[in-house]
Amino acid sequence: MRSIGRRERDAILGAMRQVALAGGRPLSRADSASLLAAGRYLLRRDALDVGDLPAVEPADLVVLLDGRELREEALKYLAIMALVDGSLDHAKLARVLEYSRALDVEADYLTDLVEAAWGHLDWAAADMMRKNFDSVISRSSEAVDPARWSGTSRRCGGRGTSHRPDRFGCNRDRFGLCFPEMGHDAR
Repeated sequence: MRSIGRRERDAILGAMRQVALAGGRPLSRADSASLLAAGRYLLRRDALDVGDLPAVEPADLVVLLDGRELREEALKYLAIMALVDGSLDHAKLARVLEYSRALDVEADYLTDLVEAAWGHLDWAAADMMRKNFDSVISRSSEAVDPARWSGTSRRCGGRGTSHRPDRFGCNRDRFGLCFPEMGHDAR
């Protein structure tokens, strides 16, 4: 992210605080700690008093943040606030989506959060796994069979002559699982 001024930093932090306050709850300890950490380590804002942050609404954030890159980065920080208490908070996520619409930012991680909130955890996990896989191979894995890398595995039989552990060793030895795409024989 490019260097930004105090006004933009406080706008992002103020919007993060608004997400944390969604549903009329007071700030939790995790909310406060997350705001302080984001202020200090991500936005380089020293001497932050969370109570003094402005109440930045979605329309305000649009005016205060110039440029697509900054808006996309800010939305990531807001999305994290929906998770800081250790669970996916639906009211906080709804608030994040309000900011997303106002900022005109769509992102895969938002889709994953929405799907998870709807209880589609398998879908969200598979999508996140595919995105992680794409980042490892530095290209899209759309043509790759997801069953080959999505954690779909089978119990291995006993050690046999057809068992060929890969260079990292056999997952079967530690976990009792066999991954045929890695040269393991699943009987």
